[in-house]
Amino acid sequence: MKKVLINSAKLILVGLLLYWLATTGKLDFSELGIFLKKPSTLVAAVGLWVIAALLIGSLRWNLLLKGLGINMPLLRVMRLQLIGFFFNTAMPGAVGGDVIKGMYVLREKTATSKTNALLTIVLDRIIGLVAIFAIAAVAILTRLDLVRGNAGLMTLSLFVSVGVLVICVVAIFCLTEIFSERDPFLFILSKKVPGFGLVKKIYLALILFRKDPGTIGKAFFLSIVAQGMSLCFGYLLATYLSDKAVDIMIYSVVHPIGILTTALPLAPGGLGIGHIAFDRLFIMAGIEGGANVFNVMVLSQLALNLLGIIPYLLHKSEIGGLDKATEEIGRVVDAGA
Repeated sequence: MKKVLINSAKLILVGLLLYWLATTGKLDFSELGIFLKKPSTLVAAVGLWVIAALLIGSLRWNLLLKGLGINMPLLRVMRLQLIGFFFNTAMPGAVGGDVIKGMYVLREKTATSKTNALLTIVLDRIIGLVAIFAIAAVAILTRLDLVRGNAGLMTLSLFVSVGVLVICVVAIFCLTEIFSERDPFLFILSKKVPGFGLVKKIYLALILFRKDPGTIGKAFFLSIVAQGMSLCFGYLLATYLSDKAVDIMIYSVVHPIGILTTALPLAPGGLGIGHIAFDRLFIMAGIEGGANVFNVMVLSQLALNLLGIIPYLLHKSEIGGLDKATEEIGRVVDAGA
């Protein structure tokens, strides 16, 4: 009952946000007709989903699995990726699919460490996040003259700069042996502080890649390509749905920040929150139609994600139920198996 009430409250909030955007003229659902008016947008949407989300996403996750000694055929990884897509759409936020993928990985006989198997999913998310920050940082440096003249973009630039600095520091300490004997991070993370246990496990998993940092580099490169494709699709929509010319570098600053908001576990694909974020970010950058761009972009991908129900129904018996999957993953993480 508690879960039903919480999810109902989330859906009501999302509905209210969308209603407010629609009644204030910021969101026009008729813009979804762009796929009929401009067939190139439909081709781009399908291409983004197949190449960036499915193929590149599967290759990246497979690299991380192999890096931690877990050998899975690429086709099976792609199947799990499809199942994850379906649950990312069917459940609030963008983490529902991760639970299901985690359950399948736990059942793999090739997984020598269940904790590491689960952490590949977390690392996959983190590397994708790093790629978003990297793209935004390059865009800021490229058009620094325009950023300086916009207070809103300056604020976003500061956020991105701090994020990139933190990422660089963490990467240096994780992937190089600066502390050969006593690692201060492990000492700090060993303290009994809520959340430190999981962060410590992630840190230990990253340390395993010190012997082969190229794996992380390849995964990062794949993330850059995938996020770059997403950005180009968004820019294509922005040029069609906005009455004004759109500077691709300015768009490259606001797009990654907007995408970050979709990770909030409120609704599938970040509906509601993502609409608000893109609307505000576009206004800050002097671009029109932010909510409409996000609406077309996210709904097209969510619709394609539903195709993941096919492999899920074919292999549903492997995991049982979602509650069971969540409980088993929780036990493994707590035990550090």
